[in-house]
Amino acid sequence: MIILLLCLAQEVTLPLSEYMALKDTVAERQLTEAVQSEAARLVSCAISATVDDEAADLAITMELDARVGLGSVAFSLPGWASRVRVEPDTGSIVRDGKTYRFIPSDKQRYRVTASTHVLLTGDPGHRMLRLAPIGSAVTEIDMTMPSDWRIDSCNAGVVADALNGDQRRVRLAPSRSAATEIVFRDMAENVVENLVQSTRFDLVDLNRLGASHSTGFYVEVIQGELPIYELSGVAWQEVEHFATDEGPQLAATEDRVHRSRSGSGFLSWQKRGEPDGQLANVSCNAPQKHHYLVLASHQSVDLTPQPEKAWRRLDITELPDMFGKVFPNATPLVAWLRTDPSTAVSYELRRFEEAPRLSEWIEVRQSTVMLTDEGQLVVRDEVALRGSNRASLHLPAGFELWTASVEGIGVRPIVQGDRVILPLPLSRNAEVRAELVLIGNLGKVTKRQPLELVLPQWDSPVLRHDCRWLLPERFKYRYRTGDLAPAALEGARSLVMWDQTSSEPKEYPAGSAQLSGTVTDPYGGPLPGAVVELDADNMYGSRSEVSRADGRFYFQGLKPGFAVVRVTLPGMQSQKLQVMLKERRRLDVTVVLTIEAVSEELVVTAAPDRVGSYYGTSGRTTPHFGGDRDDRHAELKAKSVLRSLTKEAGKLAGVKPIPFDFPESGKLMEFSAVLPPAQVALALDVK
Repeated sequence: MIILLLCLAQEVTLPLSEYMALKDTVAERQLTEAVQSEAARLVSCAISATVDDEAADLAITMELDARVGLGSVAFSLPGWASRVRVEPDTGSIVRDGKTYRFIPSDKQRYRVTASTHVLLTGDPGHRMLRLAPIGSAVTEIDMTMPSDWRIDSCNAGVVADALNGDQRRVRLAPSRSAATEIVFRDMAENVVENLVQSTRFDLVDLNRLGASHSTGFYVEVIQGELPIYELSGVAWQEVEHFATDEGPQLAATEDRVHRSRSGSGFLSWQKRGEPDGQLANVSCNAPQKHHYLVLASHQSVDLTPQPEKAWRRLDITELPDMFGKVFPNATPLVAWLRTDPSTAVSYELRRFEEAPRLSEWIEVRQSTVMLTDEGQLVVRDEVALRGSNRASLHLPAGFELWTASVEGIGVRPIVQGDRVILPLPLSRNAEVRAELVLIGNLGKVTKRQPLELVLPQWDSPVLRHDCRWLLPERFKYRYRTGDLAPAALEGARSLVMWDQTSSEPKEYPAGSAQLSGTVTDPYGGPLPGAVVELDADNMYGSRSEVSRADGRFYFQGLKPGFAVVRVTLPGMQSQKLQVMLKERRRLDVTVVLTIEAVSEELVVTAAPDRVGSYYGTSGRTTPHFGGDRDDRHAELKAKSVLRSLTKEAGKLAGVKPIPFDFPESGKLMEFSAVLPPAQVALALDVK
């Protein structure tokens, strides 16, 4: 039982019955002038109550300064049967629907006392007192309560809390805008169970130095003293890290018991060993609140708890901050939260074979293809190679290697059938640039005849391939198919679709939303490796994911509201879209990325010089695939392409001239791809 007593001052206390008599002895003029001329102010108030487990008789005493007018204050508690307030505009006390007149005096202070029956509610061991000030704030409360009770929280701010035996005086900071709530907690009931809790982390770490399995506990002391802790199931010699809020502690005690008296803090320890698929059989005597299983690895592995139904997979951002204190050097990749503590648990760890590392590759491949009216064809390949001292490629049928150069110096490749081996400088780290020129004959170009071309196949993987075609001017061309896409097939599209079947609340916790999606190319093919960034005003910073092999990405545990999604991939146009996340729903989006370059069709005219090569161009731009660059930029770009085919008066690669004349006009089309296939082919329709 809790008894709250009022410490009264020396002012006069008048019961309600005396107010009616006082009204008749004071002139009405005094009341009117006091109300209309001055603002109301509450001097103080006090509360007295007798509280048991179910109800309390509560008396509220308010002190009003009559010299400045009437004050107004309202008090409320959960389950109150009535509400008491003083009306500043009428000078009346309203209680249980009845109105009483209060006549203030300009010479004397009055205390207004009223009693009511209060039903207190709350958790076991907790009681909440709620004060709702209107005209002024409660500044001081005198009460008597058992010494085991403490103030757990107060939203108004406790200026002073003086305790002398059972006598307590609480002084509160002013609060005019919101109700004042004081929560008391019984410190004598179930101290260890209610005030101390531990969170367990099991970390499986596969790093370059080997594998380890560490277990750590983070113990939170909410209130009171830190009790005695015992770590069972492990010898102290195996404990690697032990600390409290006061700093590192020595863990070498024979009885494996650590005693500490600290108002609040934590302790944690770690044990290292080879992961065997079983969670360590150790425990801390503090009640366990949560149990997490976390994977940190530099290898290609997959971690699955067993039984899987007893765990819930988490987003990494859902891990509590205390994880970083227990394992300050760990970088988590996958996390699980245990939902069923009644079952014995283990985990399954699967290792995947790592993909072989590239010993050589081509960072950029730039192909320029020129076709004459007679079907004569010139293909120039410029590549930037890394990681090898030689490169090789296979020639398409009907093509002949014309010239080759490395870093601008002509070389003689080794030709073995359709395979060409190109020697390179002995440098495995530096970039080496090579250029090859092929010539062939596709036959005369005619209308309504598909134009197909297979480009040389390099044995080294290509990261990015750009291709430009200079075609006869008198025809029109349309992209048909191929391993390289037009540089701008169409404007980027972002398709936003609501998943109408994903509204079951059992899968999506209250207050959270989910976002998933697919990143594709214009033809619906998945694009792995795209970086998907999510940003919103209600988030602290941004979150990012990388699209998987099927192009899918996932975000969990998001706050409802508007968010911005940005998708980027090297060589592709980045996309941005705004989405609306709804509580307990999953939004699925499809983002289509197109090649970063812009496609253009150009009409080019020029005059040949004495050796049949181009020395200048002039032309105009015609729209193609929705190209939106200005004419001047397109004309300059066409000039640079033609000049690249006329080095040193018609000599390609600086070795020997092409055995036929260049056309006098042409059209330019561009194609590109990221990570193209080994064999690259293109097909155009001729109109």
